[in-house]
Amino acid sequence: GVGTFAIALAERVAHAWLVESHVGALENARDNLRINSCEHFHILAGDIRHQLKALPSSVDIAIVDPPRAGCHESVIKWLAHH
Repeated sequence: GVGTFAIALAERVAHAWLVESHVGALENARDNLRINSCEHFHILAGDIRHQLKALPSSVDIAIVDPPRAGCHESVIKWLAHH
């Protein structure tokens, strides 16, 4: 997405990863993160299924805003184990 959920938590997290496959949303996310001084955020471009290995091996919280079709099974399994 454009970082709306993550930016709302920006002051409470040390690091955050945003994953987005839509080019327009990525551009908006980069702008939003810059405007909101979120240097501790990382953006991963592409389908989340293909970015799971790029994410940290351990997370404290995950905010998921899936498409209408829902999360792919591999994403749900990753969330359950991390």
